[in-house]
Order: sequence, then structure tokens, then C-alpha cells
Amino acid sequence: DMPSVSIGIVGEAPGSIPSTGRDAPHTVAFRYDAKPSVARVAPSSVPSGGGVLLTVIGDHFVDVPSLTCGFSDGSQTPARFVTRTRLACESPPTNASSLRLSVATNGADFGRDGASINVWPEPSLLSIEPDAGADDGGDVVILRGYGVGHLLRSVGSVDCVFGGVRVEATWLRNDHDDDAVACNTPSAHDVTRSPQMSRAVVPVRLAPSHSSASTEAVLSYTYVARPTIRSLSPKT
Repeated sequence: DMPSVSIGIVGEAPGSIPSTGRDAPHTVAFRYDAKPSVARVAPSSVPSGGGVLLTVIGDHFVDVPSLTCGFSDGSQTPARFVTRTRLACESPPTNASSLRLSVATNGADFGRDGASINVWPEPSLLSIEPDAGADDGGDVVILRGYGVGHLLRSVGSVDCVFGGVRVEATWLRNDHDDDAVACNTPSAHDVTRSPQMSRAVVPVRLAPSHSSASTEAVLSYTYVARPTIRSLSPKT
């Protein structure tokens, strides 16, 4: 625990009415707290649109309403105390390509020890072709949008995310267009965890391969049961 001291205030302000106890000291408690330190943050890569829940690991965190995450672009977000060494806060919207996160217990005095966060540009997704396929997966689909190439140049590689299932995406780029990727659909069972289904609509997003966060932009893909032939008549 950090020490606390008492500060004595003696006397009265100019113009105040004299009182018999004017020279009696008035004391208030002043507490010294160690500045919070940040060792790491997860995820360490987030979209520029903000709103991603960050888990911050460090030390000297205090359960007070003024606990705050501060970022190197000047933005701040409220922090939720978990333990002395763990807290949670959201990433801010930003135009920066990287941020440094630090923590303050009073919303103003941020510790010098911080952690770096990579920020990737948020693309917009326009289409997925085809937008439906067989439930056993394995079909090639192409996702197109604005800023997809910018995202790939920033992060290196991306995945297509069907529901919560990731599959590797291949960047389709040429001299005229670099805003498309291709990926193979996973099976509907892997995505929905449903053993039997005739039709299912699932969300599809992009995500940097090294980040747990995915894009806000979302498309829809429809799984349909593959037709099966049980009998053929006449047989000849």
C-alpha cells in the first residue's frame, strides 16, 4: 500500500468573518498511488473504427471510477477494473496506424509504461460471389469491396470468417483491381454446429490473420443442403 499524509490548513481567507477557532488546523487526507504500468494488451491489432474490447495486463491498477485508458493520439476510453494487474477498455476510433496505450487512475496522470497496438484500416465489403453454396463446403467464393487492398498492404494477410470459423484468403490483385480476395467455404456443420439443416444464412467478414478482431463490414452467405439421389426410375 502507498502511504497517505495529512495536510494542515491554518487561518482564514481574506475578508472572512473572524471565528474563535480560526487558527485551528483543518486537515485533509492525501494519498500517494504508484502510477499504473502496462506490460501488454490483447488483441494487439485492431480496426480503425474502434470499439474492440481490449484486455490490458500490467500493475498498480485501482478500482476507481476515474480509471482510464489513454492513447497516443490523445483519445481516452473508460476502463473497467478486473484485478490489480488486469483491466478492460475499448479501442477508440482513430486515423493513426499505431497507438500506444497507457493507464491513469485519475484520468489525467498516465503512466510512462505502455503497450503498442497496431491499427488496420477498416474496409467496406460490397459483394460475395456466389452468395450461396452446398452445406459440405469447399466452394470458392470471392469477396469484393473498397479498401480491401489497403487492408492487405497494411497487415500482410487476411482470413475469411464464416460465422466464427476462419479460412485463409487469397489476395486477387492485378493492375486494375486489388480489392478482392478468394477463399474456400468451410462446411455448414463447422460454422453452425447443427447436425441437420436444409438452409442456413451465416455472416461473412474479413480479419487480419494475426488478429482476433474482424471487420465491422459484413456480408451474408447461404448454405443449402446438397441434393442427393436415392433412386432412379426407370433403371434402364
